[in-house]
Amino acid sequence: MPNIDEFPQPVRSFFEATSRELADIAGRTISAFRWRTNTPGPHNPVSFRRFEWSLDNDFWHPMPPAIHVRVTVFQPLRAPEELRAETEMIVRDGGAEPLHHDLFREAWNQRDANRAVPW
Repeated sequence: MPNIDEFPQPVRSFFEATSRELADIAGRTISAFRWRTNTPGPHNPVSFRRFEWSLDNDFWHPMPPAIHVRVTVFQPLRAPEELRAETEMIVRDGGAEPLHHDLFREAWNQRDANRAVPW
C-alpha cells in the first residue's frame, strides 16, 4: 500500500478531513459520556491506528498509512438508554465534556510526570 504522501493533494485532503471529523465526533462522544457517567480515562481518548472503508460492507479497503489509532479501554462504557440519548444530544449540539473536567483529566494523567507537588 502506498503512503498517504504519494496520493494527489485532493485525496490527501479528503483523508485528513475525514480523519479529523471522525476523531472529533468520537472524542466528543467519549468525553461527554465519561463526564455524564463519571468514568475515569485519559485526557485525549481518541487517536487513529487503522482506517478502512467499504462500499458493500463486505470488502474493506485500508486507508493509506500515516493515519494511526491507539485503543486503551479502562472499562466498558455502559449506560441506560436515557444517558445514551443525553450524550447523543450533547454531541449533536456541538458539546463535549466541560473544560474544567477536561483540564482535570489532563492534569491527573500528568501527575506522575511532574513530582513538584506531593500527592
